[in-house]
Amino acid sequence: MNAHPDSPVATPLDSWELRKAFGRFVTGVVIVTAPVSDGEWAAVTVNSFASVSLNPPLVLWCLGQRANCRDHFESARRFAVNVLRHDQQALSNALARPSSCDWNEVRLQRSIRGHGLVPGAIATFECVAHARHQAGDHLIFVGEVEAFTSSAFAGPLAFFQGSYGSFTADQSGVVARPMLTSGHGDDAQFTLGWG
Repeated sequence: MNAHPDSPVATPLDSWELRKAFGRFVTGVVIVTAPVSDGEWAAVTVNSFASVSLNPPLVLWCLGQRANCRDHFESARRFAVNVLRHDQQALSNALARPSSCDWNEVRLQRSIRGHGLVPGAIATFECVAHARHQAGDHLIFVGEVEAFTSSAFAGPLAFFQGSYGSFTADQSGVVARPMLTSGHGDDAQFTLGWG
């Protein structure tokens, strides 16, 4: 396809500036674990986590191609995603650079399915590997959730522009609209119209 003569000329993207622009999106922080051997796990801190589907229940997360734990996650048939609580920054830091991780500071609990779970995480998702995709300099891991936990009483650890923070709910400008439910009781379900 030829560009229109009046179109601006495309210039190469500045990787550092693009990274800073990506950092303007506030994310949560998760630790992903995968079994390596009996009672031992590979683990890494990531902020590239998202829910994908309710039916089937799918989640995804991304890992850099050059990560030193890549082989463990590529060969794993299962993994767990642990959503960190606002006061678990030290744990996030311990696993953000796996090569310098001091496992003496990291205490994982073994679930009945054999997953390594972070005590006190505000949510955990135990997954069976569903798909893996290469995308540029990262791998996208998709997992089907087979079990999960959730805590309603703790705030999340947030990440923005290379710094940690916390989240405070502000619903002052939100007008929720009712949504039809499918057999989950008489309580109204509400939606903000998100995809």
